[in-house]
Amino acid sequence: FPSQTITGNFASVIHGLNANHLTDQVIQRSKRMILDTLGVGLLGTSTEVCHKVTQYSKIYSSDISSTIWGHLDFRLPPLYAAFVNGVAV
Repeated sequence: FPSQTITGNFASVIHGLNANHLTDQVIQRSKRMILDTLGVGLLGTSTEVCHKVTQYSKIYSSDISSTIWGHLDFRLPPLYAAFVNGVAV
């Protein structure tokens, strides 16, 4: 579709993938990248900028089931939890 955005096109390609499309090398590198993201993100929760974003985001606190890393008792709507976790990374 010519009118589809780059992001939408990328999402369509990703959505159509399954494990049979991926080589063992791609799977192993992906696993390593996921672990790296988690490690960096968990370390990032102790940074000043992450603390500031967390404090600011408390105005959006809710009972929706998304948590931010390092604060399992603090819940945010998924969009804001993703933002805070992204800042940590």
